Amino acid sequence: MKTKAQLQASVLTGISSLFAMKGGFSGTSNITLDESKMCEFPCSEDSGFNYSEGTPTTDGFKVHGLGVYWTSKMTPGDTEITIEIPCHDTDILTFCGFTSADLTIAGAQDGTVFKGKTYSGKVFSGIRKAVILGLFALDDTEENAFFVKKAKLMASVVFDGSNKPLCVTLTGSIHEGAAADALGVLTLQAE
Repeated sequence: MKTKAQLQASVLTGISSLFAMKGGFSGTSNITLDESKMCEFPCSEDSGFNYSEGTPTTDGFKVHGLGVYWTSKMTPGDTEITIEIPCHDTDILTFCGFTSADLTIAGAQDGTVFKGKTYSGKVFSGIRKAVILGLFALDDTEENAFFVKKAKLMASVVFDGSNKPLCVTLTGSIHEGAAADALGVLTLQAE
């Protein structure tokens, strides 16, 4: 068994980069990270990426005279993944499952605020659907990583008018939670 001094180097804290792979990662024991097929999400330091397996609940049956449960049943908590992407880039929206169409809005020629101004971009349907993504998060040292093979996430656009920018928020859980390779904790190997 390792001592706490030996375990000190095994702390994964802070995230410097979060990469996503559309459709999740394929493979079992050897997976290739192909940056040309991945998207690096800009994530806020406060709540940009959260992974939680939830709090388990215990239902017990007590008997008088015993200070412990006679019998108990435990239910595991629900896994939840939340990603907050502070970006309104249309490529991010498309990557997150939104379907788009082109839109141009022009100001009237007799106006004062919008006179001669033209805005163009994409419009998106308000109908949301789930998207399957593989996630690969690097810590601040870029030597430790957290890996989720496939996450089933629902994307939504959030703009609350505070100092926060418009965000795309992805919320969901592990797609294949019972799989033996559903998530991983990895360390960079010497080349």
